[in-house]
Amino acid sequence: MKNFILFIIPFITIISCDKIPGISDYVGVPPSSEISKEQGLLIAKYTASQNEVFIDGEKYIITDSWATYRFKTKNSKVINKDIYDFLFSVKCIRTGKLLTEQNPTLFLNKNVCLIGENYGYGIGIGIQGSLLSIDFLSNRKPISPENIIVEFQSGNKKQRVNFVKENKASH
Repeated sequence: MKNFILFIIPFITIISCDKIPGISDYVGVPPSSEISKEQGLLIAKYTASQNEVFIDGEKYIITDSWATYRFKTKNSKVINKDIYDFLFSVKCIRTGKLLTEQNPTLFLNKNVCLIGENYGYGIGIGIQGSLLSIDFLSNRKPISPENIIVEFQSGNKKQRVNFVKENKASH
């Protein structure tokens, strides 16, 4: 009976998590700058100073980079302007997989790191969906930066990429 109770309590907890406010309403980030623009969330697109980077001996290409807001909840169309994210996707040339699919978390803050001040909750670069992300609190950095510098490392070689804001969207 004790084993049954130990099994059923976590099972009930897992089943009921979708009823807890904040868990079932969690809104992820738009998966691309194009979708962010379509949803009215795009702050700005960014251009990388170089498109190809090396990480752990593999050649990658930066395919998209942008700053975006999120909606307040999954079913809401109200934009949450308290926080925004800088997102970028990095794809392995050899496999065609995104860096986050190929090497989920091993690389964070070791092979890919933010250069400069952190204005968000995190400790630099994180993962949102399948994208690399840097979060910004609007009360600490109200306008998305003109430049964001990210350093990629492969062995002893370091490569800095400067992401430069292209344009200003409607936010």
